[in-house]
Amino acid sequence: MTRVLLVDDDADLLRSFARLLRSHDFEPVTALGGQAGIEVIAEHGHGFDAILSDVQMPESPGPYVYAIAVAAGLRHRMAFMSGAWSASAAFATELDRAGVPRLDKPVPTGVLTETLTRIAEGR
Repeated sequence: MTRVLLVDDDADLLRSFARLLRSHDFEPVTALGGQAGIEVIAEHGHGFDAILSDVQMPESPGPYVYAIAVAAGLRHRMAFMSGAWSASAAFATELDRAGVPRLDKPVPTGVLTETLTRIAEGR
């Protein structure tokens, strides 16, 4: 089973994504907010096949989460989602250059599961 860390400051979205991923044979673990995500990545990051993080979070936004993941050698396991990439254009460009997937909210189920599977399989 593919183990996925979900990082977002929206508890309802985390519950929804976790339920959806469980129904597609993923093992989701949630972190409410960027700081919680950073702590999980720092302590257990290598235990995840894929990590999906929101970008726009009030404390410890996506770029901070990304910096911790990169420092831990986990860039290849990351993907980010946002409903407003235009507000994070420089970060979006950085992710594109690094080949890190960017998803638009709302994320269609097929796009979500395919992206996480591709990351987990190292493609």
